[in-house]
Amino acid sequence: MEKNSHEAVLLIDSYGREQRCRGSTRYHASALKYKYWLRIGPIVGFSADSKLSAEIARTSVLPRDEVATPSTIRLAARHLSDFVLEEMSTILKDNKMMKYSRYSQMITLLCGLFRDDYDTSTLKSLFTDLAMRNISNTKVLGDDVQSVRSADSRASISHAPSGKLVDYNISLQSLTECDYREDMCEIVAQSLPAKMIIKRDGLISTKTLEALPLVMTVEANRITYLDLVLQPSYSSQAAVYTEFAKGVAKTGCIKHLKIHWSTLDLMARILDAFMTEVVSVESIVLSDICKKSIKHVSADTWATLQNACENMTKTKEFAFLNGSKAAIAYFVLQHLPTTIQDLNFTGCKLNMMCASELSYKLEHANSLTKLDITNTQLAGSDFVAVLQGLKICPTIKHLKLCGAKLDRPGVITLSECLRLTRTLQILDLSNCELDTEMSKLLANAIADNRSLMKLVLKNTKVTLEGKNVISHTKFVQLKVIGLEDAKHLLLSI
Repeated sequence: MEKNSHEAVLLIDSYGREQRCRGSTRYHASALKYKYWLRIGPIVGFSADSKLSAEIARTSVLPRDEVATPSTIRLAARHLSDFVLEEMSTILKDNKMMKYSRYSQMITLLCGLFRDDYDTSTLKSLFTDLAMRNISNTKVLGDDVQSVRSADSRASISHAPSGKLVDYNISLQSLTECDYREDMCEIVAQSLPAKMIIKRDGLISTKTLEALPLVMTVEANRITYLDLVLQPSYSSQAAVYTEFAKGVAKTGCIKHLKIHWSTLDLMARILDAFMTEVVSVESIVLSDICKKSIKHVSADTWATLQNACENMTKTKEFAFLNGSKAAIAYFVLQHLPTTIQDLNFTGCKLNMMCASELSYKLEHANSLTKLDITNTQLAGSDFVAVLQGLKICPTIKHLKLCGAKLDRPGVITLSECLRLTRTLQILDLSNCELDTEMSKLLANAIADNRSLMKLVLKNTKVTLEGKNVISHTKFVQLKVIGLEDAKHLLLSI
């Protein structure tokens, strides 16, 4: 009898049913019958010779909506592990198994089979391939690919190498199967970017979330920026994300944390867990992405958020962006410490109570150097309240009032501030509107000021007379930016 008649091939259809076939003729017939197949290869017990000679079939013939059973995946991983390293690498490469997520469970189990193998380089080779895949999934601004492997802490956050956590899913889950072997953690850590983005429409694997904090404990860790986009569905994993926040905080590696939140309760719990465990952090950014109006906030959520805000003594910069509820912004402001150096409420809906609290923060600040209240819908008397606090703030250096609806009383108060302050260096009035009288008031006040070095008027609407007043006033050291852009000028009436 011919050799192939003694050689058995295990075929598994799209529903996980097994068919053992002898000879090539029946294989092709069965393949046509079941349409989609995962060919595992010859089974040792049915093979005429003990050597595994057949190639593993292309699992890519499975359609995207078909999922193999767990037993099938384990069998495929065990079969792959019987190949020598060179053949295994060829199979993985030819079938692009490191690339597609449908192979993730099989690759993870394959790595787990070699977790106790310290004698060969098989496991190291597998994780090196996974690491190279991680690097290819990392977004780098510029041509320097080496910056992915050695992130420069001095680089700005916006230009740091970045990537989504789900793109590193296979390598992180493989570490769980290897009991987080330190040498394998080092390989994976070197392949991860400085900025990690946790974002997915569906749920993220618990194993992946558990693995990342452990990878960050190794010396080769590069992650310093965490960007977390909280979807409403993540509430079902609230306990998992809370533990994740504690884990990354304890590593001491995170210098910048940004949370995009759509559920206040989940954001408060994660933020509180992080701030409780972290020793120090450079910046915290909370961005409101709620699609539905918040109608009710529980007492537990208020208490958790309060505790998180009071722990902001551990950070230098705090931003609460695009807040749709003035009540929440006011609560956050109320419980922030006076030790913050950079305070940003861009895009928030602030009211008179918020303005009063901002004034209080300015009066009692002992380290606040920058305040940004761009596009906060404050107007008229609201600005008067804020600026009253600015008059006696001993530390402020940079004030951004972009998009402010300034009126005459507001400009008069701002002019008084400019005459009194001895620390303000940058005033940004971009996207504002200034009539001739306002321009004269500002120009005269700035002429009396000895600390202001930069006045920003980008896209600011100014009357022709107002422009002439500002441009012809003699300033000691002031640099005016944006005034020459004539397309934004308004004629006085």
